[in-house]
Amino acid sequence: MARILLTASFSSVPRVIRAARALAKRGHEVFVLEWDRGGDLPEEEVRDGITFIRYRRRSGYGKKAALNMIGWLAFQLSFLLSEDFDLIQPQNLDSLLPTYVALRILRRKNAPIVYDLADFYADAYLNIWPISKIVAAIERKLVSRVDALILVSPAQTEQVGSKIPEKVLCVYNSPDDIQAVESSNEGNLRILYIGTFERKRYKSLLKFMEISARAGCEFILGGFGEMEESVRLKASEYGNVRFIGRVDRKDISKYYAESDIVFSYFDPKESNNYKIAVPNKFLEALASGKPVIVAEGTFLEEIVRKYQIGFPVNLEREEEVINLLNSLSMERSRLVEMGKRARKVYEELFSWDRVMPEYLNLIEDLIEQYSMRI
Repeated sequence: MARILLTASFSSVPRVIRAARALAKRGHEVFVLEWDRGGDLPEEEVRDGITFIRYRRRSGYGKKAALNMIGWLAFQLSFLLSEDFDLIQPQNLDSLLPTYVALRILRRKNAPIVYDLADFYADAYLNIWPISKIVAAIERKLVSRVDALILVSPAQTEQVGSKIPEKVLCVYNSPDDIQAVESSNEGNLRILYIGTFERKRYKSLLKFMEISARAGCEFILGGFGEMEESVRLKASEYGNVRFIGRVDRKDISKYYAESDIVFSYFDPKESNNYKIAVPNKFLEALASGKPVIVAEGTFLEEIVRKYQIGFPVNLEREEEVINLLNSLSMERSRLVEMGKRARKVYEELFSWDRVMPEYLNLIEDLIEQYSMRI
């Protein structure tokens, strides 16, 4: 049995919790160090055989979290200097940096680092030159020194460069609690979006509201985020847009069942991350057995074209998208067949059950290799 630490700058990150549970079931002593940004969770608790230790500081996200980030970094460093672990799995640069510094200070050679690269920091959070260039250089340097790298998309190798560890595993942000659903809609074509209302997605959502209205489709909008009120107000201007706000996890399948196709459009011009990402909402759609609308010029386009599970579009070519939606309104059987393929692709390529044995082997092999050095 090994002592293993996983860290994340958010509480209850699905991919972190899922990995922690798998390790705990193998009999390991598992700790999760996380930032409780709501400030309402216990400072320490044991659940499902996992010990959760939390930095309880209320904070927003993105730029709103900048000042609180110093406290989070210091909290991690202090904890890492006071505890011993057989393996550490930090997620993203704000956890990798204190992990690396702590191990350097302690001169420990027996604690491998497995870096969970959920988001390349410079592109996801600090896309401001020259800060982004400096941060990218730091992250690439640290990536070259970790023992193993976990990606959320194979295309992330383009971001981290050529100096990556030999051990690389792709673990998608796949949901593990969603089953395929069948459409019950026979009226207008129904298109669903459930996600965050980020500033980077705002323009695309507004554009698609207009396009869906012109095509005579129903557009169901669910989610939350910094642009939520603006999205709500804009949605009220269109008779075809149904704004449902934040969606409880237990109600998600109901909305997927109502929809014919899912809007999973991430404009690559808005973020370098969008070019290579395989977002959890995209995978959620596939798990539900729904075809998807994605942006051209992205890694998602490659997946959709290869497996014929959706439609790559460019919202700037409005007439093309309107014509597509009009044709799909008359071809429901085509969407149903695509949805069946989507679920099959999800099970065979993206599900956690498929990759979990590889993940556990990676972790345990590294622990064994390092234990033999002592």
